[in-house]
Amino acid sequence: MGKNDFYTWTIDKGDYLRDEYSTLSYQKKIITRKKIKITLFTFIYCGIISAITYLIFVTL
Repeated sequence: MGKNDFYTWTIDKGDYLRDEYSTLSYQKKIITRKKIKITLFTFIYCGIISAITYLIFVTL
């Protein structure tokens, strides 16, 4: 082992493994999931608030 043997490292030989969590495509997937989740929760929250408000005004 030389002091600069890291130039000969390859994935094929198993010298190191690619971290899937740090890839750009994985980060985009996580951001997309988070946006979808926030959008769904927003619609559900607005629906519940609208239903409660409607019931309050109808009973008055």
